Amino acid sequence: MITLSSFVFEVDDSFDSEEFLVLYNRSEDYDTSGAAILEYVKKKKINPTRKAWDFLSLALTVLAADHLVQRGVSSDGWTRSIKIDVPVSDPDLWNAQIETIEFMLRYLTTDIWEVSFYQGSDVCSYSENEEIKKLSGDCVSLLSGGLDSLIGLIDLHQQNIKPTVVSQVVNGDKSKQSEFVKSINSDLEHIQLNHNSTCTGENSTRSRSIVFFAYGALIASCLNKYEEDGSIIDLYVCENGLISLNVPLTNTRVGSLSTRTTNPIYLSRLQALFDATGLKIKLVNPYQFKTKGEMCIECQDQAMLKKLAKNSTSCGRFARYGFQQCGRCIPCLIRRAAFKKWSQRDYSGYKFKDLSKRDSNHFAFDDVRSAGIAIIESSGNKLESWIGPALSDEVFSDELEAYQSVLRRGLDELKVLLRYFRVV
Repeated sequence: MITLSSFVFEVDDSFDSEEFLVLYNRSEDYDTSGAAILEYVKKKKINPTRKAWDFLSLALTVLAADHLVQRGVSSDGWTRSIKIDVPVSDPDLWNAQIETIEFMLRYLTTDIWEVSFYQGSDVCSYSENEEIKKLSGDCVSLLSGGLDSLIGLIDLHQQNIKPTVVSQVVNGDKSKQSEFVKSINSDLEHIQLNHNSTCTGENSTRSRSIVFFAYGALIASCLNKYEEDGSIIDLYVCENGLISLNVPLTNTRVGSLSTRTTNPIYLSRLQALFDATGLKIKLVNPYQFKTKGEMCIECQDQAMLKKLAKNSTSCGRFARYGFQQCGRCIPCLIRRAAFKKWSQRDYSGYKFKDLSKRDSNHFAFDDVRSAGIAIIESSGNKLESWIGPALSDEVFSDELEAYQSVLRRGLDELKVLLRYFRVV
């Protein structure tokens, strides 16, 4: 069976470049994505719902287009116009959600998306005599290999919550993900998935989060409690409030330069999509109003965190430097600041360790300078103007003070780090 998605992107003000994507199969004629996921599901004898497969088909198509379509083909060299046509089990249901989906995708990647759905065939089916396995977890927890998701898994274990752990395989992190789960609770079911997309071109990570969430939804629909009593399944995505807000640190930096994986606007739209399509999943970020340093301090098993923290990965350029964290990108700076707040020695081993060095690789590196400027500009000022771009026109009035507070505290942690290196 060959299942095709398609996407068209704009070149010279017209949509004239069409690409096809084979989903859940292998092909010599087209780009492919998801074949290994279907093979894994069949091997495990688990049976995700059709709606979960539909959402994954959307996510894989978005990721493929994001990877293949070069930003340079757009009129402004950045904002792309992309149309996608995705096969699903219930086109009417998904076409009714196009407004939500297009807003969510535009916010995630800063591109203009036009989405449509058409009737596809079943992705996965079993014969009547095959025994289907149900997963026994209480919930699903996404584990990236980063410090925040590590803390989240430790805390869930300490609360006697037994999640099914889902990871997106990333070069350099697969063994670490396995190590974390085995160290915390070797009895946990740990599922590691990879889309194995063959689409290449644009070096983009902006859309990867929708695939990660799709993995979580796929596995959540396989839990015994999802089918047995119709329970809403908690899907834990654990990230600190400063990174979650994705606040541009200076006027010259835009949010799309880094991921919006757990930004409140993105999560609210994704939750609305789950609710409208009948995916019984609740997105949960317990650390929305915690800084990374506070997460470290308040982790409920300090001995375990001290043992594993150094092996976690926060860097956005990890693979670029031979699977070594750079120490100077914004995620690395927030990580290093968290260790100082935690009052623990950081054994992570950064490529650019001494930020006080007065050269373009350290003190004058763009992210370091931007963080320094942000600290200076935010000192003594109210943060409404900073929160505004991060939350757009959404109404979060009941929590506005909490968002401002976590932003302030997060910047204060950064200030301590940058003062240590005499950047500010």
